[in-house]
Amino acid sequence: MASTEAEAEKLINEGEEEGSKEGWANGERAEEGEASAKYYPDTDEHTGNAFAYSALVKRHGPRLRQLSNRYGLGRRLDQRGVLVLAGAVVVILGVVGMARYIFAGGRPAGPTFASVSASASTYLHGERKPFFADFYKDNKATPGTFPLQLPTESHSDFCSICDCHATPPFYSPSPHSKFAPRPLAQDIQPSRHNIDVNEYARKAILDMYCAHVQLTYGQSLTLLRNTHRDLGEVASWSLAELELGKPTIYLTTATSPNSNARALRPQYFRRHGKAIQSWISQRNPGWQVVWVVAEDEEVIDPRISRMLRKYEVPYIYFAYGLTRAWGNAQKNAVLQMTYALSNANSGLLGHGPVYGLDDDNKMLPELLNILTKVTRVGAFPVGNLGYEGWEGPIVDEEGVMIDTESGWKRKFSLDYGAYTFNSSLLGTLITAPALWKHTSYAGESEFLEQIAGNIRHVEPLCRKCRVVWHNEGLTDQEKIPDDF
Repeated sequence: MASTEAEAEKLINEGEEEGSKEGWANGERAEEGEASAKYYPDTDEHTGNAFAYSALVKRHGPRLRQLSNRYGLGRRLDQRGVLVLAGAVVVILGVVGMARYIFAGGRPAGPTFASVSASASTYLHGERKPFFADFYKDNKATPGTFPLQLPTESHSDFCSICDCHATPPFYSPSPHSKFAPRPLAQDIQPSRHNIDVNEYARKAILDMYCAHVQLTYGQSLTLLRNTHRDLGEVASWSLAELELGKPTIYLTTATSPNSNARALRPQYFRRHGKAIQSWISQRNPGWQVVWVVAEDEEVIDPRISRMLRKYEVPYIYFAYGLTRAWGNAQKNAVLQMTYALSNANSGLLGHGPVYGLDDDNKMLPELLNILTKVTRVGAFPVGNLGYEGWEGPIVDEEGVMIDTESGWKRKFSLDYGAYTFNSSLLGTLITAPALWKHTSYAGESEFLEQIAGNIRHVEPLCRKCRVVWHNEGLTDQEKIPDDF
């Protein structure tokens, strides 16, 4: 008995597989369920599969009836019996559907199906012309197939703009590419008497796009072409107030329209800008500051550019996306730019602390003075984290850091905004061009492993200072836009 039930069920399953392969005649088939009801309102939802079961009826109909009569499978009320009964109903519907199909001249009775190319058409000059005619003409889409995704740019397109023989590739466009030539060496090599800072910044950004760390060729090509169309859409900077070779604090921000700041990003940047400008106004001897910002987009946000210029903070702001991958590509990009600015061999500025400033954090001007105390890598408390609202270093009797007040235990349990390091480590201990090598969530611990062997090697720059807060919302006053 069990074997015959199994045989019946096997035949039905076989019919499903065979039907799915055959489909509708001439390659036209209705969508299952809802589409079937739409085009065949006088039948139930199974009719969409009726033609699929017609082959089963022709091949195994007699055997199914024999099994049903002999063992009463169609009358059993257990789970298998119901399955067989349902299969028999569908078989009957298949017979009816096939009959309608045959008497309709080889096409389903009722409304006919229009191909995609026919349904996506319009009347032009009295003639019916396919809407996607240009796509078909260029072989970018086949008739009857909607071009959901056009082919990505080829590797050869990328290599006509970047030197793919180099590791990593750098900006070196061929003449036929019509891209602006690479900046001349004499213009971008810093000296006491000559440096074209604008050309230096352009070269650094274009080389970064060609290196395309954590970017696809297509994403990199989009950024390169945007610079060719209008460099101002992709990058903005103000570096005139900086002195060549002077020790520099590098504040770095990876930002995105989808960050926690979202629509209030200009106001968050304004809060940071005021704090940085306050520190600059104190005329701290021996130090200067630059703010490096990478946007997870194909173009930069003009609102952010205006806010950066308004508060006269030296900055460089550029697009590096679109990735939407926890900001890892942008965190690497700001470190690449920091390396380009601080590189002892060809950089513009002197070495100094590098700090990750999230766009939705809050900082006081005093934080910058604490950053300058670092020798190699240092840590300090951050608000809105930890068991008691602050996550900071735990030190022993000798002042050596042995742990952190963090609820998330890792080898280095430090938030992105809880540590700083010396820029001289970029390109040395922290190998380039993939300086931030992590590609999933978090990554702070993995980054610090490149610098320190264990937590005891991290310098506790302060234990009780209260100068920076994680994910600190804006006050009602701070939310008011500048143009209010």
